[in-house]
Amino acid sequence: MGAHEELATVIGNFRDDWYKVKRMAPAAIDRDEAAAILAAGYRKLRTVTTIEELDALAEGSVIYLTEMTGAAEKFENVWVFIGNPTTVPSANTPLPAMVLYEPS
Repeated sequence: MGAHEELATVIGNFRDDWYKVKRMAPAAIDRDEAAAILAAGYRKLRTVTTIEELDALAEGSVIYLTEMTGAAEKFENVWVFIGNPTTVPSANTPLPAMVLYEPS
């Protein structure tokens, strides 16, 4: 399923029953809204689940670590927690992590 259809499904799932009954084609409306949201720049965050994926991120990438409820930036092959001088090598980084930023 592509990002467009996935987002349309999410929109449709959160509509209340009254709205669905009053519209002639809620699925078409959901797809139109999904297209508008994607056109505005929304992108689903990528989740990293392996150390190999983590190591493959470029220096300067920023991840959010759910287990540690904090963000970290890759700097010289270690992860530096933002607002905290703690550094962690990829092998000791609790996964999964959401990729918040990747340098171009």
